[in-house]
Amino acid sequence: MGVDPLRIDHQAAAGHIHLYAVAGDFALQSQHGHHRSGASAAGIGEVLHAAFKCPLENQIFTGDLVEVHIGTLGKDLVPANSPAQLPQLVFVRLAQSGVWHHGVGDAGISQLHIGADVCHAVCLDYISLHQYYGGQEKGTAEFLAQSLDMERYIETVLNICDYVRVKKKMSHKINICFDEWGVWSMSDVQVQKSVEDAPWQTAPAISEQIYTMEDALLFASMLMNFIKRADRVKIACQSLLTNISSCIMTEKDGGVWVQPVYYPFALMAQYAHGMTLDTRYTGDTYACSTFETVPCVDHVLVYDGQKHEVTAFFVNRMEESAEATVSLQGMEPEAVLKSIALFHEDKKATNQKEHDCVIPVELENVSCSGNGISVELVPLSFQMVQIRLK
Repeated sequence: MGVDPLRIDHQAAAGHIHLYAVAGDFALQSQHGHHRSGASAAGIGEVLHAAFKCPLENQIFTGDLVEVHIGTLGKDLVPANSPAQLPQLVFVRLAQSGVWHHGVGDAGISQLHIGADVCHAVCLDYISLHQYYGGQEKGTAEFLAQSLDMERYIETVLNICDYVRVKKKMSHKINICFDEWGVWSMSDVQVQKSVEDAPWQTAPAISEQIYTMEDALLFASMLMNFIKRADRVKIACQSLLTNISSCIMTEKDGGVWVQPVYYPFALMAQYAHGMTLDTRYTGDTYACSTFETVPCVDHVLVYDGQKHEVTAFFVNRMEESAEATVSLQGMEPEAVLKSIALFHEDKKATNQKEHDCVIPVELENVSCSGNGISVELVPLSFQMVQIRLK
């Protein structure tokens, strides 16, 4: 694969898509059943930062335009009419996505309706999207290929936004806020049954998704999609931080542990800073029921101009080892700074009982030659490689 620099709309870093943000999700119902509102919150910040800057005093229904002030968690709330008190606030006008007679739905591309409420588009900076994936029962190859569906989802929504921009002669682009996303397999029926079987408990473990090593690979590819399109996906949030569909788990006796999905999140938040590089994949592929051509190795590269470093992230979707060779056009590697991989011989391994069962390890599996680097990827693994350039 070859790479060329691609500057992201004057962003200082691809990591500034705010991977450690959290969304405040409020799915409020209007008085009419077909006006179900979707998510309309966004977060921004660094580690475990986020959420609303101003309280929502009134109910907000689908179709309303919402002014959201975005800042770090733990700061004093700021009234909506006085953002000047905190000059670092980002001003966002956010479209609520929902499912009703006409509009943009948050559950999938099939609900998109070009031209719906297009009169509001001139007031929008972001469109809010949700996406969760299950399907572990379909097999690893099929399951991991779902990140391509997310890529297609992003491109489709952006194409519609750009169509509306031309139609309305808008001067600015409508970007994407992914305010909910992740891997999920627990059905609503299963959750409801757990409640009915043992009602009126104190702090019960309801809807607690336990993630596997396999889940972490799809989770990593979804994160990589945000970095690949950091020019238009400006905000990406985790809606839940602890216990329910989350990276961090707590125990009644005070214990805290992290799930396998935590580690790709942490590594990308720490090392994906700079400019996303435009890459071309020329490796092996496989076919599944939903896609004819699935790259065996998913990847994204980020160039940090301040440190003069390139960081590469890989997901090996195959159950055998793979060699990834990257040709850095116009760049010459000098040294391998870090090589960290997440993998386990059992793809269904979790950290539920042994909290350190699935953890990252440092490997010596990277070599540099000329303007290229070569990485020996472990089967079904997530890999981060940091290279210092000459």
